[in-house]
Amino acid sequence: DRYAALVAAHQSVSGDKIIIDCGTAITIDALKHTGEHLGGLIAPGVMLMCKSLCQQTANLSFNQNSTSPVLLANSTEEAIYSGSAFVASYGLEAVITEMQARLDQATVILTGGGVQHMRGLDSLASHIRPNLVLEGLEIMASCNTTHSG
Repeated sequence: DRYAALVAAHQSVSGDKIIIDCGTAITIDALKHTGEHLGGLIAPGVMLMCKSLCQQTANLSFNQNSTSPVLLANSTEEAIYSGSAFVASYGLEAVITEMQARLDQATVILTGGGVQHMRGLDSLASHIRPNLVLEGLEIMASCNTTHSG
């Protein structure tokens, strides 16, 4: 997934890039305008954090129907979801700030099915591309088709 997202980002957005994919895991990757992958980070996604907390703690349950995090949660379920969503979002904000300090005017690209759990990243992301991984797979498939025949 990470590689496919990097391929699509490199093909479609100029300049240095920070690609954030929010899913089961949250991946953050830095990509130079030349296509050089500088590295990145992998952390648990919001729903994985929620499930892990519930599985590793006695007597906690979690309903995946949580829709929007609130700062002052009134139930355990709401507190688990909100805590996970806010910690992930504000943690990403700090990582983006540090990565942008190392890159030259990096464009932030946000993708993945877990984007709806993130708060405050809309203002930091220049591009929201829900299907970036699929775009990358399509690019790679077309290169393989072109070169195989």
